[in-house]
Amino acid sequence: MLLHARALALRALVALSLIVVACAPRQDIVPDPEPVYVEPPPPPRPPVPARWSVAIEDLGWAQVPEEPSKAAFRSNTEGWRLHEDGNWAGSRAAFAEAVRELPEYDLARYNLACAYSRVGQLEQALETLTDVLVRDLPRFRRRAREDQDLQRLRSSALREELDWRVDRIAQAWERALRGGVSAVAWRRLTRTRIAQAQDSQGQLLRPGVWVDEIRRFLPAMELYEGVHAGYVDTVHEQAIVVTAERTADAPPLFASAHLYVVPLVPVGDDPHDTTLTYDKLGTIEVHAVPSGARFRMNHYKTAWQVLDAAGVTRDQQATPSRPVMFVTPDGALLTSPIPEGWAVKNRTVTTPGGHAIRVQSVQSISNYRSLVLNGDGTQAVLVGVRAKCSKDGPDLRHAVDRLDLAQRRAVPLSQGEGPAAAAFGPDGALYVQVEDRTRRYGDPRSERFETLPEGVVLVPPLDGPTCK
Repeated sequence: MLLHARALALRALVALSLIVVACAPRQDIVPDPEPVYVEPPPPPRPPVPARWSVAIEDLGWAQVPEEPSKAAFRSNTEGWRLHEDGNWAGSRAAFAEAVRELPEYDLARYNLACAYSRVGQLEQALETLTDVLVRDLPRFRRRAREDQDLQRLRSSALREELDWRVDRIAQAWERALRGGVSAVAWRRLTRTRIAQAQDSQGQLLRPGVWVDEIRRFLPAMELYEGVHAGYVDTVHEQAIVVTAERTADAPPLFASAHLYVVPLVPVGDDPHDTTLTYDKLGTIEVHAVPSGARFRMNHYKTAWQVLDAAGVTRDQQATPSRPVMFVTPDGALLTSPIPEGWAVKNRTVTTPGGHAIRVQSVQSISNYRSLVLNGDGTQAVLVGVRAKCSKDGPDLRHAVDRLDLAQRRAVPLSQGEGPAAAAFGPDGALYVQVEDRTRRYGDPRSERFETLPEGVVLVPPLDGPTCK
């Protein structure tokens, strides 16, 4: 019985188990998924250094470079001798010494870049050449593209970086040129041994622009030998340059006078200048026109002509509408003809509306007069210069009056010995040159002014006249 009872209990337990299993929720059996390969994240890239860039504040010159000292000139000359002999390591040391003596010695710094390239120090060559191009792109750009001393740099892996830098410098340079006022970097001809060794380079005369926003001067064209006078017309984007020698005549005349018209853009590219050559001239008057220059010689004795890529053609004899550079063997004047509708007689300026304004008494004896108007015609400046030979000898003096057109009165700005010139900048400021210093009136109606760095002038100053 006991066995039978156990059998019955076992049967009951099995039946109960079947019931529990039947009542439990069903679960689908899902096979484990195949493992999927996941690409690991790439390792972090090292930070890329910012590519080189140039600030407009670095362009050009904060001041006109001084003539190289004897030590700097001697080191650069010794470096050139060693370089010509193929001793590039020796020339590198000599050029570096010249730069240490005068950091603004651009020619020595350029030579140092060439020496670095020759000895294979290409990164140093790139940095040194960059410094030179930032300071004076017009003078060195074409040379850097053609100079065999820099071939190793140009054919290296740094070529792309060099091209990048030159393009950025050129773009910044062109923007700056368009925002400046025409000026000349001028250093008087010296008679030192260095100046004699450099031939005419003892005198510096580089047409360019003064950009007051950054307080710097930017040369606008290549370095020409024997430049006698020049200026930049920013509207027509070209420079006009006169190179000449003085004859032994009394008064002197021009010998081998060359008139150049040089486009400013692209900066430092092949100049494609237009040239005219004359001898035995006493004066040249020239001003810019689109793609050329308008000129006449010997002051009122010849007709106006136009020099452009097609050559020389006769022009209509109308009054110039641009500033005129009046050039003599004794120097130059920057003049602005009396505009149509205005009149200047003795001590009176008559406006187009018929209003008379009295000016300084010295204006009545001036033989060169300029009436300069600002962009909107609300401001005017009268500049009178007397340059004559009197019984007492050379007579050179000036008078500058600012014309207050609203109040119809003249405000004297300067009177005294020596020449003067005036111009309005694109920012509306008034620039007045008295002898060899230039003032800037930020507000043309104010008497307050600041003086530009020594050697930055509107036009190379007239020294004469030379009298018999």
